[in-house]
Amino acid sequence: MKSNTYLIMAMIFVITSCSHYERLGDKAYENLEFQKAIKNYSKIKNRSSEDAAKLASSYMLLNQYEQATIFYEEALKKGELSTENHLRYAMALQASGDFEAAEIWYTKYHELEPEREIVLDKLNYLDTTSFKTSEGKGIASKMQSSHPNASDYSPLLYNGKLIFSSERNLENDNQTAGWTGRPHSDLYQADINSNGVLYNIKPFMEDFSTEFGEGAVAINKNGNEIYYTKHNLDESNNVITSKNDVVHLQIYRLRKDANGQWFEPEKLEINGDDYSCMHPTLSSNGKWLYYASDMSNPNGQTDLYVSYVDPLTKTVFLPIKLSDNINSDGDELFPVINNIHGTDYLYYSSDLKGGPGGLDIYKVKRKNIWTEKPSLLPKPINSTKDDAGLTLSSDGSRGYFSTNPV
Repeated sequence: MKSNTYLIMAMIFVITSCSHYERLGDKAYENLEFQKAIKNYSKIKNRSSEDAAKLASSYMLLNQYEQATIFYEEALKKGELSTENHLRYAMALQASGDFEAAEIWYTKYHELEPEREIVLDKLNYLDTTSFKTSEGKGIASKMQSSHPNASDYSPLLYNGKLIFSSERNLENDNQTAGWTGRPHSDLYQADINSNGVLYNIKPFMEDFSTEFGEGAVAINKNGNEIYYTKHNLDESNNVITSKNDVVHLQIYRLRKDANGQWFEPEKLEINGDDYSCMHPTLSSNGKWLYYASDMSNPNGQTDLYVSYVDPLTKTVFLPIKLSDNINSDGDELFPVINNIHGTDYLYYSSDLKGGPGGLDIYKVKRKNIWTEKPSLLPKPINSTKDDAGLTLSSDGSRGYFSTNPV
């Protein structure tokens, strides 16, 4: 009798433990804390199909595609995938290089959601070998100065220096980003030698750095206006949460007065507590601010927007969403305006425009953004991984961008 009692107690413990980690995982998933969700879902023994799918989607939303495919396959062995997870699984397979399986799952998704014709771009791409056989003229090489344990991203060439976001301040950062579970980013600047190698890396304008991080910066020609991405904070640098208890990203601006002194950072009026605005970039004349936001998408997908900046009052006008030739049903992120030989070009990344996988970089003339179909950049810039944030020299001969490790 006593042994049976122990057995029942052990069973109760296992069931309680599983439901405990499931509750913690669900809460983290709903709060967009995907690294924390992974930690808890991974501890569940005999995961359900639904929990395995959430574990897979957590990896997917952190751009860890190979891991995502493993747990989507686990979910399939135990049940069916939701319609949205058909698409995520297909994208994870494509980004992992399994094009044949990706084509099968894109087709299944298209049968379930035939009105989302954007998936046809993915299928058309997979039906061709153009990307596999076409190479650009350039050579891509990894920055030797990259920190081995941190992400460097959103580079900006400005006045002969490179400004970029990085997690490299690992030993001094006690705060982590909820989405990734990794340290918050800060802005850095580096000198560039004749071979394009970075050196003398140091914090960029350390005076306005906060423990909640800064990233994705834009600077006007005169250097007296700086736009950058930061978490939503109040005047005391305390985080402001949305109605769903999420801390969103916002765009801030720094301006110099006539004496060259910086005003206090200001939040732009385009921001809101219940959505994110991020990745600002300026037209070469400083009158148009482009950025990414999920303001019109309750499911969190991001699109590109533009706002007019009055050159006299410096008022940033209401957002204008770019048209469907730019925005898709997926995510559009990391817009960068590069002025090459006197012409502005918009470079940006999208995960649903028919590229090789993950986020891919596209290009379009800024004056034609409402009508022209953007062109997909070739290898070695685009790959099956996430490629983003291409910044170029004024003649277009040299540049920097970020990509996932291969």
